[in-house]
Amino acid sequence: MSWFLSLYRIQTLMVSGMAVIAETDMASGVYDRRPADYVFMLIFQWITLLTLAYFLNLFIIGIPLVLAIMHVWCNVNPDLIVTFCGMMELLGIITGHFFFFVKYKWPELGGPSLINTPAFIREIFPDEGGVVSGFGEAPASRQAQPERYGFTGRGRTLQD
Repeated sequence: MSWFLSLYRIQTLMVSGMAVIAETDMASGVYDRRPADYVFMLIFQWITLLTLAYFLNLFIIGIPLVLAIMHVWCNVNPDLIVTFCGMMELLGIITGHFFFFVKYKWPELGGPSLINTPAFIREIFPDEGGVVSGFGEAPASRQAQPERYGFTGRGRTLQD
């Protein structure tokens, strides 16, 4: 029995480590300055997993929730390779795939946007504004410096 518990702890540690990487990357990438959308994704996947857990008679949904977040992260970053195996991981993949498809792929295919972040979540977690990257005026350190007119001569080339 202690062998099983130690394997479960190792798996939990590994999944937790991967979750920190995935969530940090998502919070600074796709969901940068949009905390309401990120919280809505978490709540949506949590409710979906609770519904599945009720019908499948499961008591632990922590690992599937982490893997659902990782599945969305892997779809946002398709060049990464991550391997999943097991029933709990399968539930996370199903939940993450469902969210990613309905939120991102279905509207790209021409379908209506079926899930949007509710207004009350946006009021609790407002989008961060103020800084727009990629547009506008460059920061002072990157602006073109005025040309200095110290030496105006042509100088001597090597052929002279």
